[in-house]
Amino acid sequence: SITSIGVAAFADCVKLKDLIIENGVERIESRAFQECSSLIRVDLPDSMAQIDDSVFESCYGLIEVTLGNNLKSIQNEAFRWCESLENIKIPASVTFLGIDLFRGCSNLKVIEYSGTLDQWKHIVQSHTLAGSSIEQLKCKDTIFNF
Repeated sequence: SITSIGVAAFADCVKLKDLIIENGVERIESRAFQECSSLIRVDLPDSMAQIDDSVFESCYGLIEVTLGNNLKSIQNEAFRWCESLENIKIPASVTFLGIDLFRGCSNLKVIEYSGTLDQWKHIVQSHTLAGSSIEQLKCKDTIFNF
């Protein structure tokens, strides 16, 4: 069975609109779906542990992402320039968020995080939200306005 999606495997696949990855896949490698400009929706399974650098970078049409509940790490620039992204819910299982994660995501105003604000502070890097339009972080114990 397939456990990972390779480097740039579907990059520039401009006809891809909906992406549903089946359970069993644990990792998406760098730039796997970069510049899939028509991609609208992504649904990742609970088996997913890591999203590498720039996986969805420049997926300009991407509106909605569903992350699996066991995800551990989202690496640098994974959603950079996803200008249409409106909503993302990050599970408390995540222990690392890379830099420039949401740079250029001009429609993403709120991040929902299922952990606490204290947990959030331990997983973000100094530039995780750099260049983003995020105005609010909703954690399970508080709402934080930037």
